[in-house]
Amino acid sequence: MHDELLIQIDWEYVDLLKNKFNTQNELLSMPELETLRKIDNFSYTQNIFQRNYYELRKLLEHHNDDSHALELWHPKNRQNVDDIQMEILRLLHNFVAAALSLIDHSRNHYKDLYARNNRFPEYEQEVKKRFSNNPLARFVKDLRQFCQHYKIPSILSQVVFIRQTNITTSILQLEKSTLKQFFNWSPAAKEYLGNQGDLIDLLKLIDNYYTLITDFYKWFNDRQKEIHSDEFKKIAEKYNELLSLIIPHKIKCRLKIVNQGIGSPDDILADILTQNEWAEVEKCSADSSQRCEKIINFINQKIPLASDLNEEIKNLFFSQSIAKRDKS
Repeated sequence: MHDELLIQIDWEYVDLLKNKFNTQNELLSMPELETLRKIDNFSYTQNIFQRNYYELRKLLEHHNDDSHALELWHPKNRQNVDDIQMEILRLLHNFVAAALSLIDHSRNHYKDLYARNNRFPEYEQEVKKRFSNNPLARFVKDLRQFCQHYKIPSILSQVVFIRQTNITTSILQLEKSTLKQFFNWSPAAKEYLGNQGDLIDLLKLIDNYYTLITDFYKWFNDRQKEIHSDEFKKIAEKYNELLSLIIPHKIKCRLKIVNQGIGSPDDILADILTQNEWAEVEKCSADSSQRCEKIINFINQKIPLASDLNEEIKNLFFSQSIAKRDKS
């Protein structure tokens, strides 16, 4: 009678769960993980600035495109020019706002992670050297104040015929006369304005500023990787330990399901490969051995699988490929 009350338990699976939760808790309790999270969160601000730049630059390129300059400036298309200018002003507003967000977030990120422990002593000196008295950097910073607290700047679209090349092109420029009405320019920003003509090429302006910013953050991000290399290594080791428990079990369970005729071999790995990895896999035909090899290589780069599990995946892809050919 007592035997009838016993239930079948997969003790191997129970042990796996126990190990998984223990490893997961160890990973979540690591102080290094919080540091990595802060660094990762700060990268969002960099990406926001970058995307605002890309959007603004793309529209400016469209405005300046030689191939349709004459069409753009035809009298019947006047509304199109007005619409493009309005959109450029909106994107310029976003660009300078994102530039200041990046400045403020950088300062707070540095204070949070490094100001009290002196782990990044060269940061402030590098900021001063690159930005404090840089006319371009100061101008863009003050342009944000102009756009958000004074008024939207005046812009001018010009169509230009270059006689030497017989090319007609468009240029979008900021009008300096309007900018000079603002009284809160810093000395360095005034220096920048003083070195410009009556009209300032907006595309050149944002390109030069973007180069200045990306050069700094390449140095900054590389330096952070050096400072935290040991911490990143510890996190990677613990994370790979967790993956070594999760991924093989996921694959084994899904192999059973697909072998019963439910789903496809790709379903086994749907959430194991990244989007970029799947893009590489999709370049191979669904029934090719090359596709299977790519998938297995991507998995083993994350966590080495046992040879029998690799063979099981290969056999499944092979059998599915045979079945498809037989149907056709």
